[in-house]
Amino acid sequence: MKRLALRPLIALLIVFAIIFSTAVIPAMAQQDVSAQTANAEPSDPEANLPYLFAVYAITWVIFFVYLYYLSQRQRNLRREVDELRRDLSERERQTEGP
Repeated sequence: MKRLALRPLIALLIVFAIIFSTAVIPAMAQQDVSAQTANAEPSDPEANLPYLFAVYAITWVIFFVYLYYLSQRQRNLRREVDELRRDLSERERQTEGP
């Protein structure tokens, strides 16, 4: 049940990555190729800025997804520790009682 909450997020990221890789990147590459064939001059460094922005954005998305994953995992570990403490205290009460 713990992994069920993470599945929609992972599916959304996979869909985003597929759409981005099949639509945006080839379109940007085609635009860059057509610009290079039109101009025989050396390429302008600013022409690569869309790629830089894309990598920068993807990196931040991955970072925040990882932070979310870690926070969920930490929350689940806290719940387990609390349950173990309750179980241990119940067992101690049972052994002390009779």
